[in-house]
Amino acid sequence: MITLSLSASIFIGLIIIGILNNRSKFFLLFYPSNVPAFLLVFLILIEILSFMIRPLSLAIRLFANMLAGHTLLNIFGAFAYFISNNYIYLFLLSFLFCVLITFLEVGVSIIQSYVFIVLLAIYISDITLIGH
Repeated sequence: MITLSLSASIFIGLIIIGILNNRSKFFLLFYPSNVPAFLLVFLILIEILSFMIRPLSLAIRLFANMLAGHTLLNIFGAFAYFISNNYIYLFLLSFLFCVLITFLEVGVSIIQSYVFIVLLAIYISDITLIGH
């Protein structure tokens, strides 16, 4: 819910800014150029649908990466706990593995924040520079 509310609130703000800055030109964002008339209605519906799915795709991408990272850390943490209780001489190896997985997750979080910001920049440019 956090990732969905984050992406949805930013997206709603972008729509409001786009409508305030561009007035009726904002809706040209959904009008594809150089399209035959019989396909126009269908393509406008597809453009609107793809535009509305953007915050959902942002939220799912962030959620899936966070869930995968937390699950991976949970599994390897439980494994390290089992190893430390039963095979004390392998504790350092399992602990080191958990630390390395944590560094991997920090790297993934940095990459995901970069992707989130780049996609938002693309969405902002779509809204501010209307025209195909």
